[in-house]
Amino acid sequence: MLPIFDLSTAGAGWALGMLLKGTVLLLGVAGLAAVLRRASASLRHLLWSAGIVTVLALPVLSLTVPWRLPVVTVTAPVPAEETAAAADVADAAERVAPVESAPLAPIAPAPPAPPVAPIATIATALTALWVVVALLLLARLAFGALILARIVRRATPLTTSDWTRPLLEAADRLSLDRAPRLLSSDRLPMPFACGLLRPAIVLPAAAAEWSDRRRRAVLCHELAHLRRLDLLLNALGQLACAVWWFHPLVWVAARRLRLESERACDDLVLGVGTRASEYADHLLQIVCGAARARTPAIALPMAQRREFEGRMLAILERGARREPASRRHAAVLAAVALAFVVPLAALGTAVTAGEAGEAGVAGDTGRTDSLAIVDTSASAHPVTLADKPQDKAPGNVVSPPAAPALPQDTNRVVSALLRTLNDSVAAVREDAAYALGQLEARSAVPVLGARLLDDPSAGVREMIAWSLGQLGSRSATTALSTAVMRDSSVAVRAMAVWGLGQLEDPAAVPALARAVAEDRSDEVRGRAAWALGATAARPAPAALIAALRDAKAEIRLRAAWALGQIGDGDAAPALSNAMNDAEPAVRRAVFWALGELPGEVAQGALIKALEDADPEIRAKAARALAGGGGDPWPWPWPMPIHR
Repeated sequence: MLPIFDLSTAGAGWALGMLLKGTVLLLGVAGLAAVLRRASASLRHLLWSAGIVTVLALPVLSLTVPWRLPVVTVTAPVPAEETAAAADVADAAERVAPVESAPLAPIAPAPPAPPVAPIATIATALTALWVVVALLLLARLAFGALILARIVRRATPLTTSDWTRPLLEAADRLSLDRAPRLLSSDRLPMPFACGLLRPAIVLPAAAAEWSDRRRRAVLCHELAHLRRLDLLLNALGQLACAVWWFHPLVWVAARRLRLESERACDDLVLGVGTRASEYADHLLQIVCGAARARTPAIALPMAQRREFEGRMLAILERGARREPASRRHAAVLAAVALAFVVPLAALGTAVTAGEAGEAGVAGDTGRTDSLAIVDTSASAHPVTLADKPQDKAPGNVVSPPAAPALPQDTNRVVSALLRTLNDSVAAVREDAAYALGQLEARSAVPVLGARLLDDPSAGVREMIAWSLGQLGSRSATTALSTAVMRDSSVAVRAMAVWGLGQLEDPAAVPALARAVAEDRSDEVRGRAAWALGATAARPAPAALIAALRDAKAEIRLRAAWALGQIGDGDAAPALSNAMNDAEPAVRRAVFWALGELPGEVAQGALIKALEDADPEIRAKAARALAGGGGDPWPWPWPMPIHR
């Protein structure tokens, strides 16, 4: 029986100990969060996540830690049958022993015994109350999950390119392996993310009228929840509230966990280049359009009215720290939490026998349990030597066999997949190439490179190009460069360019520059400009500078971004001339690139930008001239393969 359901003094002591331990733990987390109030929201969210996880694990650890630290002594009443047995022994002793007659003194009436509180009855009522409320809260979460499942099931998938393209680009920008389902529903007016096993982003019907920049900002925010595992942590927070519903600090921790997750996602959106004032305006419009609509607690809506003001101030705060928490932060916090919570879980209560028990035991000198000390988190009653099991002979003890480890022969798997590249079915070869990329089998690069140039299926060649880029070995540069210059499929050439951008090998610059200047596909030329920027090889290729005058605005934008990435001061005159571009998005990209270049030419272009028709460019130019630097530029970012 779990101690929480025990109605004895020991069980009550265990429950009281859990309450005190949880309070100490959460007060420590709150104090540390106050110390880190100037840190990034991602780090504070990591701290509150550790608090929620440890407070959920605390009862389990208190029952399983192999050592105890009894720090409180509680007097426990001896059971009635033991008291009665002691009285019988005393009566028998009086009948056997000779008794001298003596005059009887008048016996004074005994004072009335103080009323004894019905501890068992109170414990039963409190336990029943805890169970009922916890079940109601869990049922509320389950009902909310059913409502969300119904909304998702009846929602309309968004599969057009004006939605899938920004979704895939944002997923790639945030390093997500798979993009979630993107749905539209008229049931709730607030965008939200949901689904632990099959994640989905649900947008309101009004999203059809959103601008492209608002779509990208909203998708980036919701995808940030998936990257940071906020759905799982939010579910743990709701579970903690159901189990510890009586503890106000748990509700505070769950609310802070949710709020810091939203602020951390806001920081990620700002970190990929969204302007703070623009993003704040997007949030304001979405909140105003949603009125007072409520979303089930198991989901993560983009904004809520009660926390909106604080988020707006955090978004617009200049100089706020917005860097994500690193793995080192997580490792240090996990070590600190483990070092703190294990000793805390080991703390227990020492239980001693009551006065009645001592009186009864006084007549029996053979008893050895007159003072038993135990931890009530491990047992409901004091453990005595009589209760201790006797040692068994070794021959009677049968240990369960340990499950054998199953080592994976990676070389064998890779060899089998390489043989599968010769399969007669193109779909099988494509899956084999995908598996090699996922396994990061760099030994497969030579075979994949050869198959890239001679496989008859364009789909297989495209997947091979993706795998070579995923593997990250510069020994694939030659094969990918050849595919860029010779392959007849636009999709294969575009993916080969993406792969070269992942490798960042200066040896790929000639092939990429040729693709920018000569390829017939606008998509390939645009990606090649991006790949040159990712490679950042100096001097800037002439073809890339010439692309600032390309007929396609998207290619001009990517060329400007790439020149800013390369940082070659010789490109400043061409970028300065491009400040007259008719497309505002291109002018913003050119301005950002100039802010990345050294020299007087770039400074002169910034001064010239103070007269631009776009107020955003004028404001950024003034800030850059003051030494504030430019904002990061999020585009362009090519789409990966999502299976």
